[in-house]
Amino acid sequence: MESADPDREHFADENYTVRVGKVQLTLRASEDENARVSDISPQAFTHFTAAEGEVLLHHISETLVRLALAHLPDRDGSPPACPWIEIARRRDFWKIQHEVRDTFVGSVDTEAQRENMRFLFGASAGTDADDVARLDVLADHLRYFAEIYLDNDAYNAAKHGFVMKAELSQISLSIEDRVIIDESGASVAYVHDRTADKSWVLTQRWYSVEATVALGWIATYLIEALWYCARGRYLGKPIPLGYSPRPLRDLLGKPDRSEPRRLVEMSQNLGHYDDSGRTRRDDQRQSGEPGE
Repeated sequence: MESADPDREHFADENYTVRVGKVQLTLRASEDENARVSDISPQAFTHFTAAEGEVLLHHISETLVRLALAHLPDRDGSPPACPWIEIARRRDFWKIQHEVRDTFVGSVDTEAQRENMRFLFGASAGTDADDVARLDVLADHLRYFAEIYLDNDAYNAAKHGFVMKAELSQISLSIEDRVIIDESGASVAYVHDRTADKSWVLTQRWYSVEATVALGWIATYLIEALWYCARGRYLGKPIPLGYSPRPLRDLLGKPDRSEPRRLVEMSQNLGHYDDSGRTRRDDQRQSGEPGE
């Protein structure tokens, strides 16, 4: 397989071949000089990564929380007979969302959450205090990935509506000598509707691509840890020591920048037709605080 060099300006001046098993795909350079300019540039790669990063992280987060739901014990503490069937049974989108929110986001029973984490990811080799701290960290991770899954406007725009625009941009806002917002880098803009009044909204979000990639990596480790623990339980083998992720704050940064997925988010209501056929435009609303 010939690898692509991201530092190259264009790749259309030569043939590019990809081989997977017995399948071979070759992109041949056009003989037409006017058609040889390809938009496979570093900037285009960044735009692609910015948009697809949102989609991929949403997919990984959904996989993790749905696997966790399917493996959680019954009320009597017994494991599900077949988690595969439990996943297949959950086909109601809205019901799944409510279940995810109630189980991982809205729960205030700390002990119950710890027991769920111990059941899903196994125990640790440390002291009881170390184990409790680890279980709380795992609960924080599951809560965060559940919130990513529930925050699906950007995902729907990119995956189903194709109404997401990714770019490199900068936003700065100052009041007198005080800097309120100063962010630059990857951003995505997408159209969605506001549930409260069914108005259409254009939202632009600046976020950290690096943090998105790291979060996806952590989620895959959590999935693997869940599988190892379940394999030991269902096959009657010793359950390996559980995975111990680092606290989210070590990845997400300082308290004032605790949400790298949404460093800055700005929304603007769009004009649209109401039921009477009249054009309607609500006041523009913006949220410019980091993490909003």
